[in-house]
Amino acid sequence: MQYINLPGNGVKSMAIEVPKPDFASQEDWDYLMSVRNPDNIKSNAKADIERIRSEGWPEDMATMGGATLLLTVLGRKSGLPRTTPVNYARYNDNVYVVGSIAGLDKHPVWALNLESALKGKVEMPGEEWDFEARKLEGEEREDIWPKLDAQFPFWGHFQKYCEREFMVFLLTPARS
Repeated sequence: MQYINLPGNGVKSMAIEVPKPDFASQEDWDYLMSVRNPDNIKSNAKADIERIRSEGWPEDMATMGGATLLLTVLGRKSGLPRTTPVNYARYNDNVYVVGSIAGLDKHPVWALNLESALKGKVEMPGEEWDFEARKLEGEEREDIWPKLDAQFPFWGHFQKYCEREFMVFLLTPARS
């Protein structure tokens, strides 16, 4: 496996070079590879949030073809609310999020924050609710993984080439 250095704002990030999957068009893959670094991901996330806040949810809101929600969680260091767009999958009326960040070598900040807080707010078209989260591990994660991968194949593709195991969370409406 060959590692590539990714540009960043002083944060050293590396990723394994990943081949294009058959399910992705060359145009989509080239775009994804061109923005596959922490600075671009953060910048695009900020632009998506601003677009949703100013124009409402666009009908075509998807990130690399995957359903997208806004996830707000308290920062584990700052204690301040942090909002980010995240791909999600629904299975049996449950909502799952996966900390893939395009297979970069470090977990996404939102996943580390969620692992710490285990609660927050979800926003989707026509829905907004407070949630409780549970990190899935072991057999429970293994059982749901093929179903999540079937809904958003980039998760499985990047996981094959990434040394860290992507965090998987189940989000359920908070009990009042």
